[in-house]
Amino acid sequence: MIKRFNFYDIYGYLLPGLTLLGLLWLPSGLNGLKPQLQLNLLAALLGIAASYVIGHVIQTLARRLLPSETKENRLPSDFILDDGTFPPTLRARLKARVETAFGLNIDNRSDRAQAFFLCRDLLIQKGLGSYAEQFQGMYSLMRGLAVACLLAVPYQFGWVLGGFVASPSGKTGALVAAAGTAAWCLLRRESEKPSPKRVAFAVPLVLASLLAGVGVAPTITGGQDRAVLLVLTIITAFVGRRAYGAHPAFAKSFAATVYRCFLMLDQNASTAKIQPDDNGGLEVLKEP
Repeated sequence: MIKRFNFYDIYGYLLPGLTLLGLLWLPSGLNGLKPQLQLNLLAALLGIAASYVIGHVIQTLARRLLPSETKENRLPSDFILDDGTFPPTLRARLKARVETAFGLNIDNRSDRAQAFFLCRDLLIQKGLGSYAEQFQGMYSLMRGLAVACLLAVPYQFGWVLGGFVASPSGKTGALVAAAGTAAWCLLRRESEKPSPKRVAFAVPLVLASLLAGVGVAPTITGGQDRAVLLVLTIITAFVGRRAYGAHPAFAKSFAATVYRCFLMLDQNASTAKIQPDDNGGLEVLKEP
């Protein structure tokens, strides 16, 4: 539902990319290896552009690592119609509205994905999609932050381990291994099963990030420096875990908001008469 640079671009791409760049820079910053960049408008614009591009890469990885589907391979736009998110009367109104507008039955699971996209597209057409877009942006932000932390944690821990490696050849070997592992991860054929596919994709990425951290880290002799880096790694892991736990809730809120905003488009839906049917459920009485 995004057609221009807006809320989603900032929350979905720019902020995750900026977060990853910052987390990858922190170990060198804490160890006095600050990059010699002149802080001017051009540098700021280049940083924003780089963050935006990296954000796209993060979201590409996120779609493979943290898909929206549940363990039953169901999207939020599907399962929220069954899990009690909508009261029975509201669900009945939504069913009648979707059936009238699109000729689709949300009781039929095969119709739900198409119904959701049509509801979303209608909101865009009416210029009423900004509220739902906020939840979509927050969902993408949380998922992007989770992936950024997933990549940053092993890199930061690699700095802790790399502090013990004094041999230049050892560091070069770590960087070569990191590049090879990352390339193998990105080019390998995917598994057919969702869960093994995600694990098989995540493990090489984590290993590549760890080896990259080992390869670029300077030799650290002070135990205090290693302790600071270790604390930094733990904090990053905590933030990533919180973001990972929050992104499903925002995905569900996004789908529910699209349905609610769509229902509000038709004021007649609020006056539709609903009564119990013969099977103990609810039915909508359409006005003649």
